[in-house]
Amino acid sequence: MTEIPAFYMRSGAGKGVFLLEDDLPQDGAARDALLLRLLAAPGVAAGDADGLEGRVALMRAARRAGCDVECRIGAVATQVARMDWSGEDSGEEAGGPAAEMPAAAGAFAIWRGFVPARDGITTVRIWLRNTGRVVLAHVPCTNGHPLEPCSAHEGGGGDGAADPAATIELDYFAPAAPPPAAAVRRVTVRSGARRLLSGLVHVPERC
Repeated sequence: MTEIPAFYMRSGAGKGVFLLEDDLPQDGAARDALLLRLLAAPGVAAGDADGLEGRVALMRAARRAGCDVECRIGAVATQVARMDWSGEDSGEEAGGPAAEMPAAAGAFAIWRGFVPARDGITTVRIWLRNTGRVVLAHVPCTNGHPLEPCSAHEGGGGDGAADPAATIELDYFAPAAPPPAAAVRRVTVRSGARRLLSGLVHVPERC
């Protein structure tokens, strides 16, 4: 049994597991095998009641100049038991839940201390390693922490309902034109990012 610190997070309409890359095996095959066991574990399996959709985000401090953190988004490949790191599931062009994942990446970066929170809006500069894009996540913060949906407004439920105070704006940049070039697309995540569960995940040796 392997124990890994993890955040289960809602990011707009989507959900996923956020992990520190340094907590995982360095060998790619061993890492992917562990992630497949994680996503297939009871209560975490893609498509179960928790709706994690088979997505995982690996986070680390940025090694690219001008960024705060790096994020690599993976998904369980359809019909075969392997991790897909191609970036085709990132959904940047199509929109939808996958395109909103960097909202949670921005909040995660603040919770884990990669970026200090500033009351008001804290901007997190994210390098998406899959697609070579820079994304700026503009995360509302209060009292030194990201503002989670429903923490300031009683009207929102814990099911991802929109909470205007927690809205996160994402500015996507072209791979060949990072900031200070103009953003090519803005995604508005009206329900923000929310921790569903955090702590140690127990990953079985085999499914």
